[in-house]
Amino acid sequence: MSVLLTVMGLVGLARSTRRQLLLAGGVLTVAGIVLRHDPAGVVLLPGLLFLFSAPLIPAVPEADRARRLQLERELAAYSTPAERRDLEATLDQYSDADTSEVRDILASQALVSCSNGIPGGGQY
Repeated sequence: MSVLLTVMGLVGLARSTRRQLLLAGGVLTVAGIVLRHDPAGVVLLPGLLFLFSAPLIPAVPEADRARRLQLERELAAYSTPAERRDLEATLDQYSDADTSEVRDILASQALVSCSNGIPGGGQY
C-alpha cells in the first residue's frame, strides 16, 4: 500500500505523461522485483506495461505546451454566452483546419463550465 502511495506522489510531480509513465513503471517494476513473492506479480506486471507503453506516447515539446496553455488562458476570458457567440462567429469566417485547436479548447472549456441541471448538484 505504501508503494502505491509513493508512486502516486511521484507521478504527480512529473510534468509530462511520458515521464509519469516512466516514473510509475520504474517504481512499480523495482517494487515487484524487490518483493519477489506471489503478490509481486500484481505490482511487477503493471510496472512493465507502463515502461513499455511510455515510448509509444508522442512527445509534445515544451514550447507547444506553453503556447497552448497561454491560448487556453486567453480564451477563458470569453466567458459570457454573448462573447462566446461573437468569437464563434469570427471563427466561422475561417477554415476548420485553421481554427481546429481554438475550437477544441472552447469545446473543452464549455464542457467544464456546463451545469448538469440538478439543483445543488454543482462541482465539489
